[in-house]
Amino acid sequence: MMFSFLKMAEDGWYALKTKHENEQFVNAEFDDAEKPKVRALVIHHGAHRLSDLGMRNISNGLVNLEYLVIRDTWNVTDEGYDHFFANTKHLRTINVGERLFRDATFASMAAHCRNLQEVTINHSNDLTQRALDAFVDSGTPLVNLTLIDCDYILYDAIESFVAKCKTLKVLFYTGHLPLSTIQCIATSSSVKYLFAYKSDAMEIDANTAAISDLVPHTESTLHTTWLNDDIVREAIVNAAELCIE
Repeated sequence: MMFSFLKMAEDGWYALKTKHENEQFVNAEFDDAEKPKVRALVIHHGAHRLSDLGMRNISNGLVNLEYLVIRDTWNVTDEGYDHFFANTKHLRTINVGERLFRDATFASMAAHCRNLQEVTINHSNDLTQRALDAFVDSGTPLVNLTLIDCDYILYDAIESFVAKCKTLKVLFYTGHLPLSTIQCIATSSSVKYLFAYKSDAMEIDANTAAISDLVPHTESTLHTTWLNDDIVREAIVNAAELCIE
């Protein structure tokens, strides 16, 4: 299977696609002249046909890649991802809509991509706190973390991560946070913006309460937006639109 780079509207943006008959294309695996121009890459259409070898070949030469959107790479194993991230060390932003990414995949990413600042994970049933711990262990300078429907990353993992990651400023988490977790986030030294569902058991009306009401006797600059289905749906749609050519 041959893969090609398709130039998108914005300068430096490319989409990965499979080559069609009689179509002019840039060889995504072996065109070393074009690869340095790729600053942002969308891997989606035909990604289920990618193999470990294909991922390695495509990543060779992507020395200026900073932004990655990746979906549906069902046949790529951790070996393929490890090669990819080892070749894209300057990655700053990643948007993952991939149910097969595991804790070990994010550990590899964190170990290789030491400039990561923005991470969006959309719909993962396999990730646990170990994925977040990998970013802390590698000293990843995360500024913005978005977790959408990551069912096994629970509030205690959020508390632990916020306490350890001193660079995080924005947290978008589609889970229900108890008051104790909100207190932890509000008293952190870095987080400025929180998007989350409030706990159903929260006694204070968090929709109208200020942080000073939620966390008495504590000075905090935390700005909180309580999520609803419309806000989350908009976030998912915005992430999906990145995959449209």
